[in-house]
Amino acid sequence: MRSHNKMVLKPNVGNLLMRILLVASDPAEYAVVRISNAIRASGIECAILQPRELTFNVSGYIQPVESWLGRFSFIVFRNLAGPEWGFVRTIRYTMLAASQQLTKRVLNGESYYKFPVLSKLAQTVLLRSAGLQAPRSIYMAGQDEFPFGFPCIVKANFGSRGNDVHLVKEQSDWHRLCGTYGIGNVIMQEYLPGTHDYRVLVIGREAVGLHKRVAPSGDFRTNYTVGGQLVEVEPELADEIKEMAIASAQVFRCDFCGVDLRYSAEGELNVLEINRSAGFEGMEEVMGIPAGQYFSEYIIKMASRPQ
Repeated sequence: MRSHNKMVLKPNVGNLLMRILLVASDPAEYAVVRISNAIRASGIECAILQPRELTFNVSGYIQPVESWLGRFSFIVFRNLAGPEWGFVRTIRYTMLAASQQLTKRVLNGESYYKFPVLSKLAQTVLLRSAGLQAPRSIYMAGQDEFPFGFPCIVKANFGSRGNDVHLVKEQSDWHRLCGTYGIGNVIMQEYLPGTHDYRVLVIGREAVGLHKRVAPSGDFRTNYTVGGQLVEVEPELADEIKEMAIASAQVFRCDFCGVDLRYSAEGELNVLEINRSAGFEGMEEVMGIPAGQYFSEYIIKMASRPQ
């Protein structure tokens, strides 16, 4: 078990060398280990702290809020889940709202400031408002409206890695999920039939990784974490998929994100969702794309900018 002294985010003094902080619920997560090792290999200090190791010191509010990052020049939030997610979200938004200058010192800072909570509902509305195709969706309090018929997709309004995504085949499935999650905590979407979709990793304004995800036998989900197979993308589709992924990332002002897309039966490319803390284990291990290296280089570039 790792042991750390509790870290207090408080004013710092003087000019310090570049230091990067990763805040992560699981320090052993593949992406956290990969990023931190790559940053350290560049000769830069990189600390990993769990949310319970942070205290947000607001007693010195007369100090410039920019100094609340303490001795760190840049901060990255990863894989936050459960009660810790709400705690860190509150800290993060308070810092960014108090000083938009801090958006330059937090990965996805502009996105977190503009969209502190990025639910599945908000994603669909904002994508469609920007003129990007996304599955037709409804968010409702009633339990017996089925405009898309069956089967349809039901998702928890918050979730990732294929968790809390369900293929609903009949009315009883819908009632069961409403009982599990509670009315108002799920979103219903039209089902786009198919056995595969696409994942794009966007860093900066560049698509640095792209692959096709094929659902395992007996499952409609394609996520690598649930057994999805990763394969090369059809060359004739690559440009269109990358362009829509980059456009989607810009809608949410993301420095870094994973974008999932799928074609409809009519051949229309749809954005399924955006993940601001996307994993890339499969992209590296299966596809051979050095996503972690690209990511760490981008973080160092961002941290090197004048404060």
